[in-house]
Amino acid sequence: MKKAFKLVVMTLILALCCGNIMVSAATTEDKSSYETPIKQIIEEIGCFEWEALWRFQMDYYDLDEIAYGSSKEWMAEVAALSIPFVEGDLIRTDDYGYGFTDYYAINEKTLKKQASKIFGKKITCNNLWFGERGSMSEAYITNDDGAIAKFECYETETGLYERDFSIKKKGKTYTVTKKVFFGYWGQGEAGEKANYQITYTFKKSTKSDYGFILTGMRIKRL
Repeated sequence: MKKAFKLVVMTLILALCCGNIMVSAATTEDKSSYETPIKQIIEEIGCFEWEALWRFQMDYYDLDEIAYGSSKEWMAEVAALSIPFVEGDLIRTDDYGYGFTDYYAINEKTLKKQASKIFGKKITCNNLWFGERGSMSEAYITNDDGAIAKFECYETETGLYERDFSIKKKGKTYTVTKKVFFGYWGQGEAGEKANYQITYTFKKSTKSDYGFILTGMRIKRL
C-alpha cells in the first residue's frame, strides 16, 4: 500500500513538473518573433532617423535630448518620408550644381497605409506641417501643390554607423536601444565611438502588417 501511495505521489510530482515545463515553454516568447519585425520597421523609417539626427546636430545643438511621441505631425512626417516614391510621383527637381533637390507628391491613400503599418493610426496629409522648413528631408503641405516630400541630395561627408543594438521587453513594451556614431564619415570608418543613443518603443498590435507599432522615439547625446 505504501509503495502504491509513493508511486501515486511521484506520478503527481512528475506531472506537475512536466506541466510547469510545458507552460514555461509555451509562454516564453521567441526572440525572432519580435526582433525581425521591429528591425524591419526601424529600417523602413531610416530616412527620418537620419534626418532626425541631422536636425538634432544642426538645429538643436543646445539640447542634450529630444523626444518624439504622440504628435500626429511627427507621425505624418515619418510615414511620408518612408514612402517608396517612384518617378511618376516626382513634381520637379531643382539642380544647383553641387547637388539637387527632388520634390514628390504625396498620395493620401499611400500615406494612410504607411502610417497604419508603422503607427497603427489614421493619419492624413492634413496632419503634415504647413510649409517648407528648410530641412534636408521633410514632408509638408502647401496651399498650391498639396502634400510634398522633399529630399535634398548633396555631399555632407556625414555618415551613420551603428555601434550597438539591443531590444528589451518589459510588460507590453519593447524598448530598442541603438547606439550610433553620426558625424564625419572618416571618423565613422575609423571606428569612432558612439555619440548618440536612439531609443524606440514598440507595442504589439494587429493594426499593423508587422504585428507591432512604433509608440515613441528619443535621441540623446552620449
